[in-house]
Amino acid sequence: MAGKKQVAVADAGIASITIQSTDREELDGLVVNRVTYQGRVKPVYSAELGQAIALLVAAGFTFAEIRKLNDALPTPSMVTGWRVKHPEFRLLLESARPALAENLLHELIDISRDTRKENAVANKVKSDNIKWIMSKMNSKVFGDKLEMDVKVKGDMAGKLEAARRRAADRRRVEQAGALTQAGLPVDSEGYATVE
Repeated sequence: MAGKKQVAVADAGIASITIQSTDREELDGLVVNRVTYQGRVKPVYSAELGQAIALLVAAGFTFAEIRKLNDALPTPSMVTGWRVKHPEFRLLLESARPALAENLLHELIDISRDTRKENAVANKVKSDNIKWIMSKMNSKVFGDKLEMDVKVKGDMAGKLEAARRRAADRRRVEQAGALTQAGLPVDSEGYATVE
């Protein structure tokens, strides 16, 4: 445990506060610096800690589960705050999403292979939840809907009106043919005439 020393920290650029460094902890080679602030010991963000959290997220751990691994790790609210304060951390978490989706896919396969009569309903609920999460994480790969990006140059309203007229003309010709086959008289525009 390192000795106490005074450290000035800017709190979100609003005001300067003073906290005391209380200790540093090593977790499987990862050094987590901690400080005491308002009577509570909190971890301090570092690039190494950010990478470790991103790897745990990619492996499928939630922020709450990460905190349960060790009290030296940040709480979910701290992780959320770090995402705002540290853009590099936000990018790390965003880059962890494809790996998380891949891990969820493998978990989904494991669940389907493990399904038996006695656990089928529970496994269906798990599978549906995982599929929903995957579709939200990467809708292009795991989504149910096909996304199309259509670009039209020119007057869209005019093109739509022309398409409507062509469709109406086609229907009128088809109806006129059906009326003629039925032996009914048809006028020049394709409408039935009344005698």
